[in-house]
Amino acid sequence: MSGTRWPVGLVLLLMLGGCRHAPVAGPAPARRDTVRVFATSAADTLLPHPDTLAVLLHAAAIRWRVLATGDARALAAADSLPMVSQDPRVLAYARAAPGLEVVPLPWSRVYTMVSDSTVPVAALADSQSAAATRVDLARFSVAQDAIASFTPPPILSALGCNADVARATEVRSRIAYAEGDPVARQVAERLGALGNLRTVALAPREYDWALADGREAGLVLALSTVAAPTRRPFCGARVSALIETRSTLVQRAGR
Repeated sequence: MSGTRWPVGLVLLLMLGGCRHAPVAGPAPARRDTVRVFATSAADTLLPHPDTLAVLLHAAAIRWRVLATGDARALAAADSLPMVSQDPRVLAYARAAPGLEVVPLPWSRVYTMVSDSTVPVAALADSQSAAATRVDLARFSVAQDAIASFTPPPILSALGCNADVARATEVRSRIAYAEGDPVARQVAERLGALGNLRTVALAPREYDWALADGREAGLVLALSTVAAPTRRPFCGARVSALIETRSTLVQRAGR
């Protein structure tokens, strides 16, 4: 799916037209000290501009609560609002439900391909085909709100590498991704189809080892654009940004 990058700031230009006083539009919403916000995953709490959410909710501070379920109907019935989510099921329900509104938040997560110097998918080997592949992934391959990542986020330059683990002596001809991440799965499946490679979901421990020793031909790695990386790839790895995703605020309409 395509989108437009969220602006860093919002500039309000009041054209007074020579009037001595600006028109009165009514009282501003009351500002609350702290607002509890629900999230459907811990990743949804990592926002590049947390003040954006606070302004939207007229809050001085945000207190997060991560929910144990992604059942959209159950969440709405429990009045778990306002809520921040990237779950397509939750957002589809919210867009169709009367009385709810959705507000896109800044792009906050980048999905990358980790490989050695030989890219396992030919469609990512040169700049022109790689650009077309990024657009294809964002528009047609993932269910999330996504854009092609043409400018690598600064977080990639701070990623570093893991020099503590020896490189694998054998590389498997497949693309791996972290289990439980539907976007990573959709990206891997599309790249696997383009490169005629198998795809596999890895449990956390096995995924960390694969990232550290390069045992997989390709690995889909998701990174927050604001939090320091907790996982580092093997030294000499090629890390290519593919798409960026964002969370969405769900709240009562007209609040």
